[in-house]
Amino acid sequence: MKSKIQRIAFYSKLITLNLCVALLLCEIVLRIFPTLLPESSQDNIMKFHPRLSVWYRPNLTTRYTGECFESTLSFNEMGLRSLPVPELLKKKEAWLFVGDSMTIGLQVDNRHLFTNLLQTYFNDIAIINIAKSGCGPIFYNKILQNFLITERIHPNVTKIFYFVYMGNDFDNLFEEEEDTKLKSFIKRYFYRVRTYHLLRIIYFQLRYRIMDLNKSLFQKDKVESDARPITSKSINSPINNEQQENLPFYAYHNQKSEQARTILDTTLYNAKMMADMYRVELIVVSLPSVKQVQAGKHHALYTYPISLLEGISKKYNLRFYNIALKMITYKEQHHLAYPYFSFDCDGHFNTVGHEILSNLIRELIQRNEE
Repeated sequence: MKSKIQRIAFYSKLITLNLCVALLLCEIVLRIFPTLLPESSQDNIMKFHPRLSVWYRPNLTTRYTGECFESTLSFNEMGLRSLPVPELLKKKEAWLFVGDSMTIGLQVDNRHLFTNLLQTYFNDIAIINIAKSGCGPIFYNKILQNFLITERIHPNVTKIFYFVYMGNDFDNLFEEEEDTKLKSFIKRYFYRVRTYHLLRIIYFQLRYRIMDLNKSLFQKDKVESDARPITSKSINSPINNEQQENLPFYAYHNQKSEQARTILDTTLYNAKMMADMYRVELIVVSLPSVKQVQAGKHHALYTYPISLLEGISKKYNLRFYNIALKMITYKEQHHLAYPYFSFDCDGHFNTVGHEILSNLIRELIQRNEE
Protein backbone atom coordinates (compact mmCIF):
# COMPACT_ATOMS: atom_id res chain seq x y z
CA MET A 1 0.00 0.00 0.00
CA LYS A 2 2.84 2.34 0.93
CA SER A 3 4.70 1.69 -2.33
CA LYS A 4 1.50 2.38 -4.31
CA ILE A 5 1.13 5.78 -2.61
CA GLN A 6 4.80 6.48 -3.26
CA ARG A 7 4.36 5.66 -6.96
CA ILE A 8 1.33 7.94 -7.20
CA ALA A 9 3.27 10.75 -5.49
CA PHE A 10 6.27 10.18 -7.78
CA TYR A 11 4.23 10.29 -10.98
CA SER A 12 2.26 13.30 -9.74
CA LYS A 13 5.52 15.18 -9.16
CA LEU A 14 6.80 14.07 -12.57
CA ILE A 15 3.66 15.24 -14.34
CA THR A 16 3.74 18.58 -12.48
CA LEU A 17 7.41 19.08 -13.36
CA ASN A 18 6.78 18.27 -17.04
CA LEU A 19 3.84 20.70 -17.14
CA CYS A 20 5.96 23.47 -15.62
CA VAL A 21 8.78 22.82 -18.11
CA ALA A 22 6.28 22.78 -21.01
CA LEU A 23 4.71 26.06 -19.89
CA LEU A 24 8.14 27.65 -19.46
CA LEU A 25 9.22 26.54 -22.94
CA CYS A 26 5.94 27.83 -24.37
CA GLU A 27 6.48 31.21 -22.69
CA ILE A 28 10.04 31.41 -24.07
CA VAL A 29 8.81 30.64 -27.61
CA LEU A 30 6.04 33.26 -27.36
CA ARG A 31 8.56 35.83 -26.13
CA ILE A 32 11.00 35.09 -28.96
CA PHE A 33 8.24 34.99 -31.59
CA PRO A 34 5.60 37.47 -30.28
CA THR A 35 3.62 37.41 -33.55
CA LEU A 36 2.57 33.84 -32.76
CA LEU A 37 0.26 35.32 -30.11
CA PRO A 38 -0.74 38.96 -30.60
CA GLU A 39 -1.29 40.87 -27.36
CA SER A 40 -5.01 40.58 -28.00
CA SER A 41 -6.97 37.62 -29.22
CA GLN A 42 -9.07 40.07 -31.28
CA ASP A 43 -6.68 42.41 -33.14
CA ASN A 44 -3.64 44.65 -32.79
CA ILE A 45 -5.51 47.57 -31.22
CA MET A 46 -5.59 45.93 -27.77
CA LYS A 47 -3.04 45.03 -25.10
CA PHE A 48 -2.99 42.95 -21.93
CA HIS A 49 -4.67 44.51 -18.89
CA PRO A 50 -4.33 43.52 -15.19
CA ARG A 51 -8.07 43.59 -14.47
CA LEU A 52 -9.86 43.50 -17.82
CA SER A 53 -7.66 40.85 -19.48
CA VAL A 54 -7.22 43.03 -22.58
CA TRP A 55 -7.99 46.69 -23.23
CA TYR A 56 -7.47 49.20 -26.02
CA ARG A 57 -3.94 50.51 -26.51
CA PRO A 58 -3.34 54.00 -25.13
CA ASN A 59 -2.25 56.86 -27.40
CA LEU A 60 -3.08 54.87 -30.54
CA THR A 61 -4.37 56.09 -33.89
CA THR A 62 -5.01 53.39 -36.46
CA ARG A 63 -7.17 52.25 -39.36
CA TYR A 64 -9.89 49.68 -38.73
CA THR A 65 -11.46 47.89 -41.70
CA GLY A 66 -14.32 45.50 -42.27
CA GLU A 67 -16.24 44.06 -45.18
CA CYS A 68 -18.17 47.28 -45.82
CA PHE A 69 -16.55 49.94 -43.64
CA GLU A 70 -13.20 51.59 -42.95
CA SER A 71 -12.65 53.89 -39.99
CA THR A 72 -9.90 55.82 -38.23
CA LEU A 73 -9.72 55.09 -34.50
CA SER A 74 -7.99 57.25 -31.90
CA PHE A 75 -7.55 56.32 -28.24
CA ASN A 76 -6.42 58.62 -25.43
CA GLU A 77 -3.92 57.98 -22.63
CA MET A 78 -6.21 55.39 -21.01
CA GLY A 79 -7.23 53.62 -24.20
CA LEU A 80 -10.58 55.43 -24.48
CA ARG A 81 -12.22 56.96 -27.58
CA SER A 82 -12.77 60.23 -25.75
CA LEU A 83 -10.96 63.52 -25.23
CA PRO A 84 -7.38 63.42 -23.90
CA VAL A 85 -7.34 62.74 -20.15
CA PRO A 86 -6.08 66.27 -19.18
CA GLU A 87 -9.04 67.79 -21.08
CA LEU A 88 -11.49 65.41 -19.42
CA LEU A 89 -10.18 66.34 -15.97
CA LYS A 90 -10.78 70.03 -16.70
CA LYS A 91 -14.53 69.37 -16.93
CA LYS A 92 -16.55 69.89 -13.74
CA GLU A 93 -18.31 66.52 -13.98
CA ALA A 94 -18.22 63.32 -16.03
CA TRP A 95 -20.70 60.91 -17.58
CA LEU A 96 -19.62 57.34 -18.29
CA PHE A 97 -21.00 55.34 -21.22
CA VAL A 98 -20.54 51.59 -20.86
CA GLY A 99 -21.60 48.88 -23.31
CA ASP A 100 -20.36 46.56 -26.04
CA SER A 101 -19.35 47.01 -29.70
CA MET A 102 -22.54 48.97 -30.42
CA THR A 103 -21.39 51.58 -27.90
CA ILE A 104 -17.65 51.66 -28.67
CA GLY A 105 -18.56 52.06 -32.37
CA LEU A 106 -15.29 50.89 -33.95
CA GLN A 107 -16.92 50.97 -37.39
CA VAL A 108 -16.97 54.80 -37.56
CA ASP A 109 -14.36 57.55 -37.16
CA ASN A 110 -14.00 59.21 -33.76
CA ARG A 111 -15.69 62.37 -35.03
CA HIS A 112 -18.82 60.36 -35.94
CA LEU A 113 -18.99 58.35 -32.69
CA PHE A 114 -22.19 59.26 -30.83
CA THR A 115 -20.42 59.97 -27.51
CA ASN A 116 -18.07 62.41 -29.25
CA LEU A 117 -21.08 64.07 -30.89
CA LEU A 118 -22.58 64.43 -27.41
CA GLN A 119 -19.28 65.89 -26.18
CA THR A 120 -19.54 68.74 -28.68
CA TYR A 121 -22.99 69.56 -27.31
CA PHE A 122 -22.34 69.07 -23.57
CA ASN A 123 -19.09 71.00 -23.57
CA ASP A 124 -18.87 71.44 -19.77
CA ILE A 125 -19.21 67.71 -19.11
CA ALA A 126 -16.62 65.00 -19.70
CA ILE A 127 -18.31 62.43 -21.95
CA ILE A 128 -16.28 59.24 -21.43
CA ASN A 129 -16.83 56.14 -23.55
CA ILE A 130 -15.65 53.09 -21.57
CA ALA A 131 -17.33 50.46 -23.77
CA LYS A 132 -15.57 47.32 -25.00
CA SER A 133 -16.32 45.21 -28.04
CA GLY A 134 -17.28 41.57 -27.56
CA CYS A 135 -18.60 41.66 -24.00
CA GLY A 136 -21.89 41.73 -22.12
CA PRO A 137 -23.51 43.10 -18.93
CA ILE A 138 -21.45 41.07 -16.45
CA PHE A 139 -18.27 42.42 -18.02
CA TYR A 140 -19.76 45.94 -18.08
CA ASN A 141 -19.68 45.80 -14.28
CA LYS A 142 -15.97 44.86 -14.37
CA ILE A 143 -15.30 47.86 -16.62
CA LEU A 144 -17.24 50.14 -14.28
CA GLN A 145 -15.32 48.87 -11.30
CA ASN A 146 -12.06 49.56 -13.09
CA PHE A 147 -12.79 53.10 -14.29
CA LEU A 148 -15.05 54.19 -11.43
CA ILE A 149 -12.98 52.75 -8.57
CA THR A 150 -9.56 51.25 -9.43
CA GLU A 151 -8.38 53.57 -12.21
CA ARG A 152 -10.76 56.39 -11.35
CA ILE A 153 -11.08 58.25 -14.63
CA HIS A 154 -12.65 61.42 -13.15
CA PRO A 155 -13.15 62.66 -9.57
CA ASN A 156 -16.77 63.71 -10.15
CA VAL A 157 -18.69 61.08 -12.13
CA THR A 158 -22.40 61.95 -11.87
CA LYS A 159 -24.07 59.65 -14.43
CA ILE A 160 -23.51 56.18 -15.86
CA PHE A 161 -25.31 55.28 -19.09
CA TYR A 162 -25.56 51.50 -19.06
CA PHE A 163 -26.28 50.30 -22.63
CA VAL A 164 -27.97 46.93 -23.06
CA TYR A 165 -27.86 45.75 -26.68
CA MET A 166 -30.88 43.53 -27.18
CA GLY A 167 -29.26 41.72 -30.10
CA ASN A 168 -26.82 39.59 -28.09
CA ASP A 169 -26.54 40.82 -24.49
CA PHE A 170 -29.04 38.21 -23.32
CA ASP A 171 -26.82 35.52 -24.88
CA ASN A 172 -23.74 37.07 -23.26
CA LEU A 173 -25.29 36.63 -19.83
CA PHE A 174 -24.62 32.90 -20.16
CA GLU A 175 -21.09 33.31 -21.50
CA GLU A 176 -19.64 35.51 -18.76
CA GLU A 177 -19.17 35.16 -15.03
CA GLU A 178 -18.09 37.23 -12.05
CA ASP A 179 -14.38 37.14 -11.21
CA THR A 180 -13.49 34.98 -8.22
CA LYS A 181 -10.68 36.03 -5.88
CA LEU A 182 -8.38 33.51 -7.56
CA LYS A 183 -9.23 34.79 -11.04
CA SER A 184 -8.71 38.40 -9.95
CA PHE A 185 -5.34 37.43 -8.44
CA ILE A 186 -4.25 35.69 -11.66
CA LYS A 187 -5.37 38.63 -13.81
CA ARG A 188 -3.53 41.11 -11.62
CA TYR A 189 -0.21 39.32 -11.24
CA PHE A 190 0.03 37.11 -14.34
CA TYR A 191 -1.49 39.30 -17.04
CA ARG A 192 1.95 39.84 -18.60
CA VAL A 193 2.51 36.10 -18.94
CA ARG A 194 1.75 35.31 -22.56
CA THR A 195 1.14 31.61 -21.88
CA TYR A 196 -1.68 32.59 -19.52
CA HIS A 197 -3.44 34.40 -22.36
CA LEU A 198 -2.81 31.49 -24.73
CA LEU A 199 -4.45 29.09 -22.27
CA ARG A 200 -7.25 31.62 -21.77
CA ILE A 201 -7.91 31.78 -25.53
CA ILE A 202 -7.86 27.98 -25.81
CA TYR A 203 -10.28 27.71 -22.88
CA PHE A 204 -12.78 30.16 -24.39
CA GLN A 205 -12.54 28.53 -27.83
CA LEU A 206 -13.29 25.11 -26.35
CA ARG A 207 -16.07 26.56 -24.23
CA TYR A 208 -17.74 28.28 -27.18
CA ARG A 209 -17.45 25.14 -29.31
CA ILE A 210 -19.12 23.05 -26.60
CA MET A 211 -21.85 25.66 -26.16
CA ASP A 212 -22.48 25.78 -29.91
CA LEU A 213 -22.64 21.99 -29.99
CA ASN A 214 -25.14 21.93 -27.13
CA LYS A 215 -27.26 24.51 -28.94
CA SER A 216 -27.38 22.45 -32.11
CA LEU A 217 -28.12 19.20 -30.27
CA PHE A 218 -30.49 20.20 -27.49
CA GLN A 219 -31.97 23.60 -28.26
CA LYS A 220 -34.61 24.67 -30.73
CA ASP A 221 -33.57 28.32 -30.53
CA LYS A 222 -32.52 29.73 -33.89
CA VAL A 223 -30.76 33.12 -34.10
CA GLU A 224 -30.46 34.44 -37.64
CA SER A 225 -27.84 36.95 -38.79
CA ASP A 226 -28.73 40.64 -38.48
CA ALA A 227 -27.40 41.09 -42.00
CA ARG A 228 -30.36 39.14 -43.45
CA PRO A 229 -33.90 40.53 -43.28
CA ILE A 230 -36.70 38.54 -41.71
CA THR A 231 -39.91 37.86 -43.62
CA SER A 232 -43.09 39.84 -43.14
CA LYS A 233 -44.90 36.62 -42.18
CA SER A 234 -42.73 36.20 -39.10
CA ILE A 235 -43.23 39.84 -38.08
CA ASN A 236 -46.98 40.15 -37.74
CA SER A 237 -48.24 36.64 -36.98
CA PRO A 238 -49.04 35.59 -33.38
CA ILE A 239 -46.42 33.54 -31.54
CA ASN A 240 -47.19 29.85 -31.29
CA ASN A 241 -45.07 26.81 -30.40
CA GLU A 242 -44.05 26.21 -33.99
CA GLN A 243 -43.02 29.82 -34.58
CA GLN A 244 -41.01 29.89 -31.36
CA GLU A 245 -38.51 27.66 -33.13
CA ASN A 246 -37.63 30.59 -35.41
CA LEU A 247 -37.16 33.09 -32.58
CA PRO A 248 -34.25 33.59 -30.16
CA PHE A 249 -34.93 32.44 -26.60
CA TYR A 250 -35.26 36.02 -25.32
CA ALA A 251 -38.32 36.69 -27.52
CA TYR A 252 -40.78 34.61 -25.46
CA HIS A 253 -41.24 33.11 -22.00
CA ASN A 254 -39.20 29.95 -21.47
CA GLN A 255 -36.76 28.48 -18.97
CA LYS A 256 -33.70 30.11 -20.55
CA SER A 257 -35.27 33.57 -20.82
CA GLU A 258 -36.20 33.32 -17.13
CA GLN A 259 -32.63 32.38 -16.29
CA ALA A 260 -31.41 35.36 -18.32
CA ARG A 261 -33.81 37.65 -16.47
CA THR A 262 -32.50 36.41 -13.11
CA ILE A 263 -28.86 36.93 -14.12
CA LEU A 264 -29.59 40.39 -15.54
CA ASP A 265 -31.50 41.30 -12.38
CA THR A 266 -28.46 40.47 -10.24
CA THR A 267 -26.08 42.19 -12.65
CA LEU A 268 -28.02 45.47 -12.71
CA TYR A 269 -28.44 45.34 -8.93
CA ASN A 270 -24.66 45.03 -8.52
CA ALA A 271 -24.13 47.93 -10.94
CA LYS A 272 -26.60 50.04 -8.94
CA MET A 273 -24.83 49.23 -5.66
CA MET A 274 -21.54 50.31 -7.22
CA ALA A 275 -23.08 53.53 -8.53
CA ASP A 276 -24.79 54.30 -5.21
CA MET A 277 -21.47 53.91 -3.41
CA TYR A 278 -20.15 56.92 -5.34
CA ARG A 279 -23.50 58.76 -5.51
CA VAL A 280 -23.72 58.28 -9.26
CA GLU A 281 -27.01 57.96 -11.14
CA LEU A 282 -27.26 54.72 -13.13
CA ILE A 283 -29.32 55.03 -16.32
CA VAL A 284 -30.26 51.90 -18.29
CA VAL A 285 -30.38 52.40 -22.06
CA SER A 286 -31.83 49.89 -24.54
CA LEU A 287 -30.29 49.48 -27.99
CA PRO A 288 -32.14 47.55 -30.73
CA SER A 289 -30.77 45.09 -33.26
CA VAL A 290 -31.51 45.43 -36.98
CA LYS A 291 -34.07 42.63 -36.72
CA GLN A 292 -35.88 44.32 -33.83
CA VAL A 293 -36.04 47.58 -35.78
CA GLN A 294 -37.42 45.69 -38.76
CA ALA A 295 -39.92 43.65 -36.73
CA GLY A 296 -41.36 46.77 -35.09
CA LYS A 297 -42.59 47.72 -31.65
CA HIS A 298 -45.50 45.23 -31.62
CA HIS A 299 -43.44 42.12 -32.33
CA ALA A 300 -42.32 39.76 -29.55
CA LEU A 301 -38.73 40.08 -30.75
CA TYR A 302 -38.87 43.61 -29.29
CA THR A 303 -41.69 43.55 -26.73
CA TYR A 304 -40.59 40.58 -24.63
CA PRO A 305 -36.94 41.49 -23.99
CA ILE A 306 -37.85 45.16 -23.49
CA SER A 307 -40.45 44.19 -20.90
CA LEU A 308 -37.78 42.22 -18.99
CA LEU A 309 -35.33 45.12 -19.11
CA GLU A 310 -37.96 47.70 -18.21
CA GLY A 311 -39.26 45.57 -15.34
CA ILE A 312 -35.83 45.20 -13.74
CA SER A 313 -35.13 48.92 -14.14
CA LYS A 314 -38.42 49.76 -12.45
CA LYS A 315 -37.74 47.26 -9.66
CA TYR A 316 -34.52 49.06 -8.68
CA ASN A 317 -35.88 52.55 -9.40
CA LEU A 318 -33.45 53.09 -12.26
CA ARG A 319 -34.08 55.66 -14.97
CA PHE A 320 -34.75 53.84 -18.23
CA TYR A 321 -34.04 55.34 -21.66
CA ASN A 322 -35.86 53.20 -24.21
CA ILE A 323 -33.74 54.18 -27.21
CA ALA A 324 -34.84 50.95 -28.93
CA LEU A 325 -38.41 52.24 -29.13
CA LYS A 326 -37.20 55.68 -30.21
CA MET A 327 -35.20 54.22 -33.09
CA ILE A 328 -38.03 51.95 -34.20
CA THR A 329 -40.42 54.92 -34.16
CA TYR A 330 -37.90 57.05 -36.06
CA LYS A 331 -37.60 54.36 -38.72
CA GLU A 332 -41.37 54.20 -39.15
CA GLN A 333 -41.87 57.97 -39.22
CA HIS A 334 -39.12 58.55 -41.80
CA HIS A 335 -39.81 55.37 -43.81
CA LEU A 336 -36.17 54.29 -43.69
CA ALA A 337 -35.09 51.37 -45.84
CA TYR A 338 -33.37 48.25 -44.53
CA PRO A 339 -30.86 48.10 -42.79
CA TYR A 340 -31.96 51.50 -41.41
CA PHE A 341 -29.22 52.71 -39.04
CA SER A 342 -26.61 50.03 -39.74
CA PHE A 343 -24.10 48.92 -42.35
CA ASP A 344 -25.29 46.60 -45.13
CA CYS A 345 -22.91 43.81 -44.11
CA ASP A 346 -22.79 44.52 -40.40
CA GLY A 347 -25.32 45.02 -37.60
CA HIS A 348 -23.35 47.92 -36.09
CA PHE A 349 -24.53 51.50 -36.40
CA ASN A 350 -23.24 53.55 -39.33
CA THR A 351 -22.58 57.31 -39.21
CA VAL A 352 -26.30 58.08 -39.60
CA GLY A 353 -27.10 55.67 -36.77
CA HIS A 354 -24.59 57.34 -34.45
CA GLU A 355 -25.95 60.78 -35.28
CA ILE A 356 -29.54 59.72 -34.60
CA LEU A 357 -28.48 57.90 -31.42
CA SER A 358 -26.71 61.05 -30.22
CA ASN A 359 -29.75 63.22 -30.92
CA LEU A 360 -32.17 60.85 -29.19
CA ILE A 361 -30.01 60.57 -26.06
CA ARG A 362 -29.51 64.35 -25.98
CA GLU A 363 -33.27 64.93 -26.18
CA LEU A 364 -33.95 62.49 -23.34
CA ILE A 365 -31.26 64.05 -21.15
CA GLN A 366 -32.61 67.56 -21.73
CA ARG A 367 -36.18 66.47 -21.10
CA ASN A 368 -35.29 64.80 -17.79
CA GLU A 369 -33.14 67.70 -16.56
CA GLU A 370 -35.68 70.44 -17.25
